[in-house]
Amino acid sequence: MIERTDGPLTGLVVVERAGRLSVSACGFLLASLGARVIRVEQAVDAAAVASASPALERLLIGGKTRVEASGFRWSEALSIARVVLLSAEDSDPLPGMLRATIDRLNDPAAPPSATGGHAPASVVCCISAQGLGHPDLPESATDALVQALGGLMAVTGRPEGEPEFARVPIGELSAAVIASISVVASLLSPQSQMIDLSLVEIVADQLRSHVSLLQSGQASGFRSGCGHPLCCPWNAYRALDGWILICSATDEHWTAIVESIGEGALARDPRYATRSARLANRADVDRLLEHRTQGRTVADLLETLGASGVPVGPVVPITEVAADPVLLASGSVERYRAEAVSRVPVRIRPAGPDPARSQWSEPAFAGQPGAQRHALSGIRVVELTVYAAGPLAGFGLASLGADVTKIESPDGEACRQWQPQFDGVSGYFANYNAGKRSLCLDLRHEQDRQRLWALLDQADVFLHNLRPGAVERLGFGIDPVVRRNPRIVYCAISGYGSDGPSLPALDTVIQGHGGLASAVGDGSVPLRIGYSIADQLTGHFAATGIIAALHAVARTGRAQHVDIAMADAIAWLTHLAWADADALPPTRVVRTSDGWVVAASADVPAASPLTRAALVQALAGSGITAVPVLEAGEVLRQPALAARGSLQSVQAPLGHCMIDVFAAPFGIPVSVPTRMARLGEDNPTA
Repeated sequence: MIERTDGPLTGLVVVERAGRLSVSACGFLLASLGARVIRVEQAVDAAAVASASPALERLLIGGKTRVEASGFRWSEALSIARVVLLSAEDSDPLPGMLRATIDRLNDPAAPPSATGGHAPASVVCCISAQGLGHPDLPESATDALVQALGGLMAVTGRPEGEPEFARVPIGELSAAVIASISVVASLLSPQSQMIDLSLVEIVADQLRSHVSLLQSGQASGFRSGCGHPLCCPWNAYRALDGWILICSATDEHWTAIVESIGEGALARDPRYATRSARLANRADVDRLLEHRTQGRTVADLLETLGASGVPVGPVVPITEVAADPVLLASGSVERYRAEAVSRVPVRIRPAGPDPARSQWSEPAFAGQPGAQRHALSGIRVVELTVYAAGPLAGFGLASLGADVTKIESPDGEACRQWQPQFDGVSGYFANYNAGKRSLCLDLRHEQDRQRLWALLDQADVFLHNLRPGAVERLGFGIDPVVRRNPRIVYCAISGYGSDGPSLPALDTVIQGHGGLASAVGDGSVPLRIGYSIADQLTGHFAATGIIAALHAVARTGRAQHVDIAMADAIAWLTHLAWADADALPPTRVVRTSDGWVVAASADVPAASPLTRAALVQALAGSGITAVPVLEAGEVLRQPALAARGSLQSVQAPLGHCMIDVFAAPFGIPVSVPTRMARLGEDNPTA
């Protein structure tokens, strides 16, 4: 890979102290955005590169300058570097200058550096298993063990079956994206920053779809194959020659499904006519659909159901992802040293007039005396989004201090009505939208379109995740928006990118296309990761791109187009296993007398009469690292998460109760919302 010279972070110098995969992958993402990344390697790190597959090699060294630790002059590097990336498991002592920098940033009593300038290496990002100060989990623990403690296994697997982990490094690669958000945001902060990231917290944060169910009393029983806890039908169904994923989030989806399969009368059947009724009769719905799908080919079903606007997709074996025609058409697959790899999911390109370029420099709103402590204070965001991916991006921006106005239809976004409810708003909706303003507009009417234009004329960011073409038909495509606001960041999120296929896409469909549904379990049936990981990772990539684009706008004075595809996000997670179907070291899931244990070895029995705690201790005595598989309710009770304030209570719209909401896991001080806005609360009263 050739180092970029025109990215939004061009001129930024980053020192990466080689260690865990998440650190290297974060360095790769920053390099892809134009930063100069200096990778400091010990002998063991160089050996890891030499033995790596091309896909892994790209993450480790792609776009970077490699130097040997033995001859590296830290004093010289830290005099020019603004960012240091490292992990906490380094066995050799940290150089004195770097240790002093970390100690200063990690000391709450130390005075902030907010003089308008910055000390060298004023952003230090450290990634560890459970966060600094919480060494309960060995730093050598594999990704599967992190998945067990972070709740992924609590919600992944067959109903009433064994908890499953994904055979790809979900924790490490998700942490790389979160680290990228935190770094690019911290560069806008008036203070030096110590970023303290926890892999377990980052995995646990993706339980956002389950938090309100936990609050309402359900603590376990979340493993549902390819099902969804809040929507039905939503599952994998057998076809003549494989499996098809069919997802429905609305009653309109259900009507389109049954009409497509010749069962239109079921749209009016009271047992199935509403989302709540279908959930109560989930088993009947699934049997009815599979009776119709198992006699037809996947291609036939995709054509028939896809033509009706229903989100559908195949379950692609992970070793066949690189040849999938839809992913090839979307551009999600690239080549590196003749091996298929994922496209970098953050795509940023200039829009509008092309003023003279300059080198990377501090934006005018960063580092000013008297500025508020949050990185995006003063940034105005207009958000036109639904469901999870777009809303989570906006939630992240609001958590970093941005003023985010969410635009909804007069009836409100559909998932506001999902269960359980708190003062008339679903807990699901609150976990993606707390901390934002609420404005209702009917964009079919000219008056409300003009109100949106008034907001966009003054905005720094426009964020939407409508299906490609929908926002253009409303008149708010990138060209007219940039003509009126030539310094705006325009971020569009879609299933397959603005230049890819215009197909309806929901999270599970994307998991199937990207090979993730075939990378869980023994492969006999598809199994989705039990939360909306495609949505959520996409949202984080969007936040990364938006903040990086703000740097570019400040440097060039030119609007930026951020194009984020869900397909790219899942390809990022799975691409290390495209060649051999498994990207993790040997792992065993062991049934115990009171649950399950994950061991970092395949040479242990599949069952034990011991308790989880006793087996973990016994395996440790044999030199094998193991952890219990925590159910979702147990995940949130971990001391490390409580100490980090991972879960917060937000006042419901009418003030009658509180809603549990995850705080953004960015490892820096964030703006925690105190209440959830009512629908249309910020509409003009006159």
